[in-house]
Amino acid sequence: DVEAPQITCPKDIEAKTLEQQDSANVTWQIPTVKDNSGEKVSIHVHPAFTPPYLFPIGDVAIVYTATDLSGNQASCVFHIKVIDVEPPVIDWCRSPPPIQVSEKVYAASWDEPQFSDNSGAELVITRSHTQGDLFPQGETIVQYTATDPSGNNRTCDIHIVIKGSPCEIPFTPINGDFICAQDSTGVNCTLTCLEGYDFTEGSTDKYYCAYEDGVWKPTYTTEWPDCAKKRFANHGFKSFEMFYKAARCDDTDLMKKFSEAFETTLGKMVPSFCSDAEDIDCRLEENLTKKYCLEYNYDYENGFAIGPGGWGAANRLDYSYDDFLDTMQETPTSIGNARSSRIKRSAPLS
Repeated sequence: DVEAPQITCPKDIEAKTLEQQDSANVTWQIPTVKDNSGEKVSIHVHPAFTPPYLFPIGDVAIVYTATDLSGNQASCVFHIKVIDVEPPVIDWCRSPPPIQVSEKVYAASWDEPQFSDNSGAELVITRSHTQGDLFPQGETIVQYTATDPSGNNRTCDIHIVIKGSPCEIPFTPINGDFICAQDSTGVNCTLTCLEGYDFTEGSTDKYYCAYEDGVWKPTYTTEWPDCAKKRFANHGFKSFEMFYKAARCDDTDLMKKFSEAFETTLGKMVPSFCSDAEDIDCRLEENLTKKYCLEYNYDYENGFAIGPGGWGAANRLDYSYDDFLDTMQETPTSIGNARSSRIKRSAPLS
């Protein structure tokens, strides 16, 4: 007998790993054998696997060999392939808390993400950023990707949030800038103007913000100053006050006469103020004079002024007197002489 047996192997088998396992339980049909002698034929398998069998990830070739009593042999082979379709698992992926700094960029750090895989194999980790990179203000996503030997991958996103200081400068003045100094409690800033520019008279140039509440003082408004080009103004106004003594406040005719006399006399004086400047004209603006009468109150220890609206802080009139004389016939005097006998405690309406 020189004829070899006939043997047929099963088709190749492909199986997926069990969940969170690095292997698959595979079973198959043992090959059938025929021989022309009709005698019993022995079958050998290599590797020596018996179904069902737990195969690891990978490809295994299984060879069956049939041998008849005459020593004739025949072999067949089939493959069992265990594939891994399960991506790595994220064991740790934690974003750091928001970071508040005054700098425009910040070298941030965070806890490195941790991954594991059912295969138990070493993973390839890629990242979009590294520890200590400079991050701008706002949110930046740092992306980590872990890939196993089968090509499955899992991504972890780390959110880096850089917040500006609670005392961020709220605006930049036109034609100017802030010069700021920081300490442990807050920020002190001074507004400065470029050469040839300046702030309008009366503008505030000192500002402070405490980290505790993040509030600027003076409070930020749209009226915070800008820098304007220095030049002579077309118009300018200067206000001032004059006082005279009277016996009563209900003599409106006296107040009217004094106001008229005041405007007439001052109107003649004002042009002389600018006589030494050829290109400047000074004059008294008409119809801008306001008159108020301040009445002494004997019930108040040092005297108290009563405005047209009666008693109350709304009048913003508060004067104390050392004496109060009936000087109805006195002529109006300058502010220096008229106020020598009284002490002003707060600014009157003017």
